[in-house]
Amino acid sequence: MSKKYLFINGHKSVAVEYDGDNVSEVYIDGNRYDFGDEVNPNKLDFANAVKRKKYAELLNNQFENLVILSGAGSSVGIGKNIMDDVLDIEIERKGKIMSDVEN
Repeated sequence: MSKKYLFINGHKSVAVEYDGDNVSEVYIDGNRYDFGDEVNPNKLDFANAVKRKKYAELLNNQFENLVILSGAGSSVGIGKNIMDDVLDIEIERKGKIMSDVEN
């Protein structure tokens, strides 16, 4: 099993634990989330929703003298593919590293 953090900020975090290709557990602020009686919850979607909420809470704060530096590679793996119905193909809409960019 491998654990992947989706969000870390001080004592707040969102992580998922994989069992193969499937998310087996969701951890919020270090504690395993109990889905209770929910049948077959989409744990990855839930973890991503919590992550977005935590980012929104963080970014809605007033900061003084805040600088965010983002460089090449910061968007790798972010985004969703879209379907082009006219050409009937899936178009990849995720960030790339330099070796993925065509000349």
